[in-house]
Amino acid sequence: MDEYELSPDELIAKAFRVMQSGRAAYKPYGKRQWTAAIQKFYRQKGSVWATDLQHSQLQHLYSQGVWLFGDWYSAVAAAGLDSEKLGLHTFWDKDRVIKEIKELKRRRLPLYPIDVMKTHPELFSAANRQYRSWAKALRAAGLTRFEVRSRVDLLCKLREAMESGQGVSKVLSAELEYYFGSVEKAKDALRTDKRLVNRWSKQKILNLIAKHVKGDNRRVTMWRKNPALVSAAAKRFGTWRQAVKVAGVIYGRRK
Repeated sequence: MDEYELSPDELIAKAFRVMQSGRAAYKPYGKRQWTAAIQKFYRQKGSVWATDLQHSQLQHLYSQGVWLFGDWYSAVAAAGLDSEKLGLHTFWDKDRVIKEIKELKRRRLPLYPIDVMKTHPELFSAANRQYRSWAKALRAAGLTRFEVRSRVDLLCKLREAMESGQGVSKVLSAELEYYFGSVEKAKDALRTDKRLVNRWSKQKILNLIAKHVKGDNRRVTMWRKNPALVSAAAKRFGTWRQAVKVAGVIYGRRK
């Protein structure tokens, strides 16, 4: 540090560049030298497309630019070159990230990170780059991020809301819009998701109790006959006795 009069970070950066200098055509550029080199490349070739560099002897210019400035478009901008005018239409800044997120919302597309990573990888990558996380990017766009929930559990919650006749609450509606894009799309998923066929909803449990539970409906008796129903009822209603009462059936042994 004393010899080179550099800060620890600057010294590490310089050492890294020097260690890489054994590669063909490699030069240990700093930011100032790199911008001069990329400007010279542009004057000679008339283009700064990443592929132009990645498939040439100057591929180190691309990797260095990303390493020095965070991403290729920031590197090009740092060199004083206009990314849009050069045809680099995938340039992302914070304003564009917010605009694209709001467009997803307007088009009623999912905002759940796994879905966005699959369908809009460039947006997701840019959001993490500009805002450090997808959640922070959503907040910057004025939108809410919901905690991770199982897709099946969320659909079960929707099914129970529909079967109860009370409708979908505002909180559940917002959560469904986040995960599926809209309540209507969530309902479509509810009708087509095969994993829900064997799932126990409250209404399904009540219907089975009212229709098929006859005679002795005590837990000890029903456990021998239908343990799956008893277990599901206890999970959804707290106890088997409570489920029987909610179904409108008198609990106990009947002759």
